[in-house]
Amino acid sequence: MQLSTVIKSPLLVGAIRFLGVILVIYAFAVVLMVGAAQQQVSAALVSIKSDVGYSAAHAKILDLEQLRREIDDLIVEERTRVQEQREAEFKYQELVSDSDVAWSEVDAALQPLIDRDLCTFSPGKDQMALWHASRRCLALESLSVADGMALHAALNRSPSAEALHQRKLAQGRIADRAYNQLQATRTSIAAAREKVRQGQALRSAFEEMRVLRRGWLPGASLLVYFPPTLVQILLAFTSGLFGALLITLVLAVYPKSTVKFTGGE
Repeated sequence: MQLSTVIKSPLLVGAIRFLGVILVIYAFAVVLMVGAAQQQVSAALVSIKSDVGYSAAHAKILDLEQLRREIDDLIVEERTRVQEQREAEFKYQELVSDSDVAWSEVDAALQPLIDRDLCTFSPGKDQMALWHASRRCLALESLSVADGMALHAALNRSPSAEALHQRKLAQGRIADRAYNQLQATRTSIAAAREKVRQGQALRSAFEEMRVLRRGWLPGASLLVYFPPTLVQILLAFTSGLFGALLITLVLAVYPKSTVKFTGGE
């Protein structure tokens, strides 16, 4: 069978014409729905006294939707930050406990020497100051051999005390950084939610577009981006096609009509 024969087939020509009719009807219906929805949105924008038109308002709606997606991502990030902050704080508290135990052993051994004023320093609350002051005291010539040995034994009783203190300080900085990151994430979430709340009026105005923007109706979600003026031009064009189609169909089925559809010779 030759290609020209297939093209001239009445069945094929009829199928093409039928698809063309369906396409014209569908295009007219979609453009009509989008145009009507845009009119409703424009009226809603006027009612809320919006200072922007349809296109600018639609751009803001897209920004708000992107912001809502970012909020979802930030919420996931917040959960991660909370877990990191808890773990960092837990490790810090563990090191604080271990460091306090180590320093309590040193303090207990040094207390007899402190009570006898063998060394002129005040331990105060700074553990590292106590450690370094004890080292200086150990180097004093006035310290007897017995007292020097006792002080040396006290300092050696917990050799990890200084290392634990340094690890505690480092972990404390990590815990502070994790806390600051968590607070920054929560601040970002709060700011984004406030912007979404401020744009609630615009979102309500675009409720008429919700169905069309979901994309299940082919072509409608694309036309939503068009300014109302262009949609009205498309509506005029498609309505003209639809009207011509109706007239053609009426003439074709009208009694005693001489109009016929043929596939050619």
